[in-house]
Amino acid sequence: QSSLMTSHEIDTDGKILFIEDVGEKLYRIDRTLSHLKNAGKLDNLKGVISGEFAGSDFPPERLESLLLDIFAEYKIPIVTEFPAGHGANKYLIPFSDRITLDADAGVVTY
Repeated sequence: QSSLMTSHEIDTDGKILFIEDVGEKLYRIDRTLSHLKNAGKLDNLKGVISGEFAGSDFPPERLESLLLDIFAEYKIPIVTEFPAGHGANKYLIPFSDRITLDADAGVVTY
């Protein structure tokens, strides 16, 4: 979000967005995703993967509810609590590779 309008601005077209953080507050996640949404950065996503939010003070259900609300209009697959990030599990997500996201089964294949 902080790269918007810079030479390092993120390209989200046709991508799967992976989000995770450490000790982040839910309202700040909401603010960041809302900013990206208002900037049109969510318009052409292919899916969303939410990793572990280690050290955060909210239950996973609250984050899932927030994500479903923010991304509802896009009709894209969303996987939450994916075991990757800064938490206990650190599964590899290869960036710039082709991956398949099956949100109904909760499966990411790469």
